[in-house]
Amino acid sequence: MNLKAKRRFRGLIETMVIVALAVWLSHCGPILRFYARHVPVWGARGLVQPRTESAALVVAGARAQIGTVYDADYVPIAYPGGDVPSERGACSDVVIRALRHAGVDLQPLIHEDILLAPAAYPGAEPDPNIDHRRCLNQTQFFSRHGLSLTTEVSSSTLGEWQPGDLVYWRQPGDGLHTGVLSNRVNAQSLPLVIHNSRVCLEQNCLTDWEITGHFRFPP
Repeated sequence: MNLKAKRRFRGLIETMVIVALAVWLSHCGPILRFYARHVPVWGARGLVQPRTESAALVVAGARAQIGTVYDADYVPIAYPGGDVPSERGACSDVVIRALRHAGVDLQPLIHEDILLAPAAYPGAEPDPNIDHRRCLNQTQFFSRHGLSLTTEVSSSTLGEWQPGDLVYWRQPGDGLHTGVLSNRVNAQSLPLVIHNSRVCLEQNCLTDWEITGHFRFPP
């Protein structure tokens, strides 16, 4: 089994354990969140300093969500500054909350950009409750207003993968997924990712799926 396959296997086992606990503890949210926050961060081999104070705040905002249970349900929320219940959220909410911790509110930014340039968001029906929570809308917004970076992971591009950056993947079944790059790195100095697929975790999973977007915001 090669290194990449081993990483995927470890990630799969970790996710299976968390999912099993999530089912078992479906009515014990505080216990589940406590467990997730104390799971060993497998694959972590060191720390790197975020390049800016803003990036450090983004990482801290993402890490504060570890243990949040996955829930992508539509929920009417306030505008601006609206949020779904803090103990729940989708993968896109990790990005939203991380950026809010750094003083950036994607809710009005994305909703107003859709109203301003609807052609840039094909198929999007403006709705301030959900516009910013859609991965596709996020990637469109960051492509227009953020710093677009490499999607290649190699020794020559290593320096472009920085804590606080936002990564987007296409997972099997053509589902879009997102996470925030951590300031923890693996043995190859690649950052771990804080993301929510069943419960929000910090994992060594950057190269586990097809990377479709890599952004820095604010640029």
